[in-house]
Amino acid sequence: MIAPEGVPPEVVNARRTESIDAPYILKLVQSSTATLFGRVNVVNIIEKAVLAVSLVNDKDEILGHAAFFDYPNLDSVDPAEWENWMGSYYDCKKVSSLNSLFLHYFVAKTGYVHGCASEIIRTAFNAVPDVHYLFLVVPKNVYPEAEIADLFKPMNKGETASGPLECAIFVCHRHKHVPVLHIRHARVEDHDDLTPIFNRHSDMLKMTYGDYFLSELIEAQDEKMNCLVSEVVQRFAETQERTSSRASSMSGESSKAIGAEPETKRGDTNKIGEGIAAKTDEKKESGSKQSSRRSSRADSMASETKIKPKLSDANMRGSAGSLLSDKNVAQAVTETLKEMEAESMKDSQASQESAFGSPRALTQVNKLPKRFVPTYYGDSNAFCIQLFCIDERYEMRSVDFLAKTFSCFPDRDFCIITVPHLVPEFPLIQEFVRVTPRCLSTLSQELYVFHKSGLLKDFKVRPACTSDYSGVEELVKNIDLHENLLKDLQQYNRARRDNDGTELQAFVAESQKHIVGIAIIRREEDIEYLRSHYNIEDFIYYNHHKRDEHGHLHHYALNPIFNHLSKHFLKEILRLGHKTCLYYPLYPSYTDKSVVEKHSLIGALPNMVPVRHRQQIVYPLDKLRHNSPSDRVLNQAEPYALNHINRKLTLEPKVTINARIVVVGASDVGIAFLEALAYCPHLRFNNLTLISPHGLPGEMAKDVQRDLMLSTSHCYHHTEAAMIALRTWVNIVYGKMTVIDRKKKVVIVNNDTVVPYDHLVICTGQQYQIPAPTDVDVNSGVTSDDLPNNPDRRYYGVKPKNLFTINDEYDAAVALYWIENTLVSCFNNPVVEEALMDALKELGVDIYEGYYLAQWNDGKECTEIKSATFTSKGLPLKLDCGVCGYHYLYVAKPGLDVSLQIQSAQADYVSEHETLEDKVRELIDEDIPLSESQRKDLVDIYSKSGSKRDIETRLLNFLTYNYYHLPMYAKPGMV
Repeated sequence: MIAPEGVPPEVVNARRTESIDAPYILKLVQSSTATLFGRVNVVNIIEKAVLAVSLVNDKDEILGHAAFFDYPNLDSVDPAEWENWMGSYYDCKKVSSLNSLFLHYFVAKTGYVHGCASEIIRTAFNAVPDVHYLFLVVPKNVYPEAEIADLFKPMNKGETASGPLECAIFVCHRHKHVPVLHIRHARVEDHDDLTPIFNRHSDMLKMTYGDYFLSELIEAQDEKMNCLVSEVVQRFAETQERTSSRASSMSGESSKAIGAEPETKRGDTNKIGEGIAAKTDEKKESGSKQSSRRSSRADSMASETKIKPKLSDANMRGSAGSLLSDKNVAQAVTETLKEMEAESMKDSQASQESAFGSPRALTQVNKLPKRFVPTYYGDSNAFCIQLFCIDERYEMRSVDFLAKTFSCFPDRDFCIITVPHLVPEFPLIQEFVRVTPRCLSTLSQELYVFHKSGLLKDFKVRPACTSDYSGVEELVKNIDLHENLLKDLQQYNRARRDNDGTELQAFVAESQKHIVGIAIIRREEDIEYLRSHYNIEDFIYYNHHKRDEHGHLHHYALNPIFNHLSKHFLKEILRLGHKTCLYYPLYPSYTDKSVVEKHSLIGALPNMVPVRHRQQIVYPLDKLRHNSPSDRVLNQAEPYALNHINRKLTLEPKVTINARIVVVGASDVGIAFLEALAYCPHLRFNNLTLISPHGLPGEMAKDVQRDLMLSTSHCYHHTEAAMIALRTWVNIVYGKMTVIDRKKKVVIVNNDTVVPYDHLVICTGQQYQIPAPTDVDVNSGVTSDDLPNNPDRRYYGVKPKNLFTINDEYDAAVALYWIENTLVSCFNNPVVEEALMDALKELGVDIYEGYYLAQWNDGKECTEIKSATFTSKGLPLKLDCGVCGYHYLYVAKPGLDVSLQIQSAQADYVSEHETLEDKVRELIDEDIPLSESQRKDLVDIYSKSGSKRDIETRLLNFLTYNYYHLPMYAKPGMV
């Protein structure tokens, strides 16, 4: 309730403040606002706040607004030094940049001040679970109005300090608004309070195991299985059951741990370096080197199935910084667990007074060989969460369970949890590290891992110093391009600048006196180029950011144990470096080594947002002369994809979607679909997969001769493909889809690789197909008017190796290689129009018109074409393709791939006894929107049925107009 007495209650929602809210916020400003916070630029406050919250009613009217920063609003205090400054005046030993925010601005509608402030504070504590203190800094001799003073209390000064002369500081504690949950072991008498919580989410367990399954689980507790509950003023918020079995087998057989081997004990294992940097000799993961290896597909068979993981799954696998190698660290973890448990008990008691006031013929899937990894690492070193349920009012405090669970299993280092792909990500697993599946994994669930060292709260970011070099070297020694990172660190320690004068900054993350993270940034000197070539103003108001507040991220590495603090690390980099924006370029794999090696592939890509490129104007420089844009804008740089993060985004979580979306075909439509998903700034798709024989377009370096052999794509040219860099977000499976199994929801690639899906999108486009000879015996005198077979029919045999269909850059490269290495000569006996003849004579090219392919090699079976015979309305023509060095390049009417048509037909097969509606429902498979094939099958049913009117009625009742009729786009788009 935020409305004052006498005013009817109304529905109020909290949301992120946007810059367009500024005019409405200004209407709420009162005289006391300027006294308390000074005269401020509201748009600038919104633009640079790490957390800005507005309360709106059901009419979208703003009732209150607050902006929080990670440093005090004092011009005399350096944002990078506020911890030392505050510590010199106040008793704040537990205060850190991780658990503190500062209120820089607050306004509310008259009469709503106390209610709005209380609700915004509760929202802030819920949005950032790590925050325990909200500070209000006011000028000296100014006291907050009564409604705010009721929430913020004066801080306790140090024993020998008198307090700062220019201000006074007030503090609001978490435990008075959103207390840390008190966790304890469940008892049988808890059953009646827990059952409604489970039933509100799902009654599946009740239907499966009966009404008293919870009490049976609670009674079955032992040393290997614990049931924990959280209580809030004698009301139970949630429960979870944990067990210590099955951990190692799941992670060992189906997943590669991000920064950790399967969660098992090994001889000398109390080192994060061994738990995180294991298997660094394996070079199969292409995500750890930005320049990536040049494609070797040109020399391999097309039937080979290759899988290329997306670059955003790259992580710092080579962390050898040991947290657990020191005996004091294990003790520190234990002490932290005890402190957190004691704090939760204290907060639970302190909040009792106020808690009530807050609310087929081809390969069969089951016959494919199963992947097995027979590796044993020793005894299990993990426990897993088997059941978890929480009241939605307290779900943001789910992390409070972790401390208690590790105390139940003191000998275990890892906690794991698996969830189905279609389950939305909930707050508990946001603290976990998602484990990247192995390439051929078909496991139906996502695996998340949390290491107990992640409970440590002494994570601190500071500028690097000379003594950190050995720790950083140990941390990054197993990642690619670490030599360049260390070189930049040495340059920073030596001069704080590059040799050309560019500002250079380096920051390290530290825990338990060990280096667990490193980041190196430079001042962004090409901001004009970025602004003109990329839509950075989709995310920032450019004019509110100074030129020196833009930074360029070159290197970033963080121990995966602290992956849940990666955004905090980025936030601290911005604060300590006095930056507001960071940019990171991602170059294509063929870029010159000297350009690529200035960066290393960072593990922070999932926390950044991809920025779309802008279409460039072709300026008539000879006419504009001195009015032309600057050279910084006109500069022709190597194309790259841009990623970005700013202060507003550091505390704004993305919605994670784990649904497995498989796209078949790298056509313009397929690329546009993937681009639309990957470039959603507030969504993170973890399982986007493209199945294509030759991968993504634009993976090969630009080549003029090769590009001339291709038809022009007016949607995605070569440079544009480099600037969207879909390989960052999309897993690539090289091969052709050969089987669709709708029941098991899998497709098989090249008859040997299973790719499971939740949503299958088929958009292969049309390709040039292999021509089929008409089988005419030219010696019999048959002309093209009397052909026994259609000259446009498809060829189903084995493609001769010197017959080329040029559908993409890979096909063109193969054909060009063959031509260049076999000295292809020109055709003879030209019969063409005179105008074209004159132009082609200079090139020595001969052209034949009006001919149909009759035979290869005089009708004999062949793997290579030696001769080709053609018919016409006159005499036949025979061309020798072997002796004279001729080769066969075929360009004709494109069409759908034969194997795709066969699979579509088999997948849509229906027996005579099935009803019409069943057939229609099978064709309209929402998970496989192959609309063209579906329409053809529906038309076929309609035309062959005698009850056309009945069919028409049923179809119109089942289908919707928008399902099949989409507006046309000049460029493929999403609707």
